[in-house]
Amino acid sequence: MLISDQYFNKTLQNMKENPQIALSWWGARGGFQIKGTVTIHTNEEVFGQNVAWMKERWPKFVLKSAVLVTITDVYIVKPDPEPGKKIL
Repeated sequence: MLISDQYFNKTLQNMKENPQIALSWWGARGGFQIKGTVTIHTNEEVFGQNVAWMKERWPKFVLKSAVLVTITDVYIVKPDPEPGKKIL
């Protein structure tokens, strides 16, 4: 998973100090939590590709870094017969 950084400040510092991440969200298919490890890219190929992608879609945003998340676990976090069930 790739996260484009335009505004990170404290979040970026936190990821540098501890590269473990957990993200939760709700959508049309339910709620999920993703856990993984981040690598922060500021001038490599990953960053360049992210800059090009962002310029196509949102040209007024200035990209500071590209955060690549290697997903290690995914859990269900919605009302379900098995809430908290690990699905990946």
